[in-house]
Amino acid sequence: MPRTPAARFAPALLIASLFAAFATGCASNSTSWKNGQAPMMGTAPQTAMYELVSGKDVIARYQVFAGEPLGFRKNDAGRVEAVAGMYTVDVLTTRTYTWRLSTKGGGATAE
Repeated sequence: MPRTPAARFAPALLIASLFAAFATGCASNSTSWKNGQAPMMGTAPQTAMYELVSGKDVIARYQVFAGEPLGFRKNDAGRVEAVAGMYTVDVLTTRTYTWRLSTKGGGATAE
């Protein structure tokens, strides 16, 4: 039985749609760190304002461009710091911190 043109492209379309669903499902709007975990550095998935929060407290808010560093790392002194683009914030080991997309606009602020 001969295959129609649509039937020949069905497997490729299925693979492409699964890839698109996987790629968008893996994107995260936040990254966290708590004491005892290895700090993880990634990149901002999109250009946006990001907030560093601990509990209900907003610690800092920065504009970060897509592809710039976003996450947590150890500095030269061995302490963990939060990183958003060119900005860094020292964090306390007694708290849990999260970078998330901000619901507010505006420029870079440290609170």
